[in-house]
Amino acid sequence: MVWSDAVGMDDGIFLGGFDAADRARLEKLHGVAVGIVRVLNLALALTQSGRLVDLSGIDRQVGILCAQSLDLPPALGREMVPCLQSQIAVIDQLFAAIRPS
Repeated sequence: MVWSDAVGMDDGIFLGGFDAADRARLEKLHGVAVGIVRVLNLALALTQSGRLVDLSGIDRQVGILCAQSLDLPPALGREMVPCLQSQIAVIDQLFAAIRPS
């Protein structure tokens, strides 16, 4: 299960007490995170079926996402933890799938 299926935007995020710009940044980052998880899940499925995948550049995107998450107010930044953990879980599965047996 990907993070976006487990935690919806409306039920996973507490947005009270933050200005509109911070809320908009958080929502944008969640959208980016969901997109990255989808790409990683697709890569995992392809890898598990024996296909080669090229994920060059994904590390840069994840790095930018992490940096921008750190730029959020701490309470909002913590809202990014579940989707970042989801990315780590899929990346771990990808490494296991490509590791020689």
